Amino acid sequence: MASRGRGSYQKGANYERDLAKIFAETFGVTVKRTGAQESSKIHGGDFNAHRSEKTVMNDFFWEAKCRESWSVIDWLKKAQDDSGFRPAIVIATRNHEDDYAFLKLADFLRILKELDGYRKENPLS
Repeated sequence: MASRGRGSYQKGANYERDLAKIFAETFGVTVKRTGAQESSKIHGGDFNAHRSEKTVMNDFFWEAKCRESWSVIDWLKKAQDDSGFRPAIVIATRNHEDDYAFLKLADFLRILKELDGYRKENPLS
């Protein structure tokens, strides 16, 4: 169990790298962990696609949490404060559990509305 100190930091860093790999494979773009050395004000979030990549990933602020105890609303509020103008999405997991994505309802509805508009313009055959 990595609940404090270096083990906890390493667990979080590994989770960020794992998510970066999943997103890179899903979207076919280069995704990197931001890392503690880099300012979140410059890059934003825990992992990002390169700014030159044309991907929806760059429309969001990505925060990753790998913890046994959760404070989702607090995490989301902090991520939203750090995100500037972009909607924040917190992706969280616990040991041996699925990953979950959390965002504000208003942001979720905006995404669904955009998807609905796309489907109306491009119906499935």
